[in-house]
Amino acid sequence: MKPAQPARHTNIPLRNGAAIGCDAEREISYTAKLGLAGNGERRVPYINRSIVMGHAGSDAEIRYTANGSAVLNMSIATTRRWKDRETGDQREDTQWHRIVAWGKKAEWSAKICKGDLVYVDGRLQTRQWEKDGVTQYTTEIVADNIYGLTKHEPGDDHTAEQSPDGGDDSGDIPF
Repeated sequence: MKPAQPARHTNIPLRNGAAIGCDAEREISYTAKLGLAGNGERRVPYINRSIVMGHAGSDAEIRYTANGSAVLNMSIATTRRWKDRETGDQREDTQWHRIVAWGKKAEWSAKICKGDLVYVDGRLQTRQWEKDGVTQYTTEIVADNIYGLTKHEPGDDHTAEQSPDGGDDSGDIPF
């Protein structure tokens, strides 16, 4: 076990000419980690991250934009199960998540079929559009990573398994 470091009793000079001791030094290091600006304003670190693991609600749909970029759309169901304390009955609640992937990720994930177990992490994005004069909204996860976790038997539509980086592990040399 490593011995504890003795407290540093150095003074930290401030802009106004004053100096502060070691307890304030620790406070400054904490505030720096939290993103406080030098003028005392708080700069909050923003996080937009969503991770879901569930079953694909349909086969992955892949389309191509006018400039040739691949875009994949699919939905994933996540189910929460619990026992009701009052009645003792098993309960469940299923949430549906819209997933969008672009480029190579979309092409790599095109083999996902309805019912496959899928892991997705990415950022939440809300889009809006007009339809018949009414503003429509949808929130979706723009995927940074998609992993198909279901193994398929040889002979079905998924003869080549996906590797974690989205490549093909069929054993063929790619050149």
